[in-house]
Amino acid sequence: MNSASIQRDVKPVVLERLRMVYQRIGLSAVSSLLVSSLVVAALWQAVGRQSLLPWLFVLWSILAVRYLFARRFLKLDQSARVEPQKWIAGYVIGAAATGMC
Repeated sequence: MNSASIQRDVKPVVLERLRMVYQRIGLSAVSSLLVSSLVVAALWQAVGRQSLLPWLFVLWSILAVRYLFARRFLKLDQSARVEPQKWIAGYVIGAAATGMC
């Protein structure tokens, strides 16, 4: 087997794994929205809105972009030329950005 045939055989597996990961982003986003709202409510008196509201806005914005990115991937025609590396990078960058918040 040459490298091209291995990549051709692996690509459907990678795309299926990506599909599974991106299908779960909706649940992850909803739970993050709820938990972040609870954190803001719990810390409202102690920290103040000048710190909490920007953090909440940035986090919700990142979650919205990740959700839209996932929807875009899930609407793709999987038989078309899909570059898995782009979608893997998008997932990793989104997860890292969420984690930094």
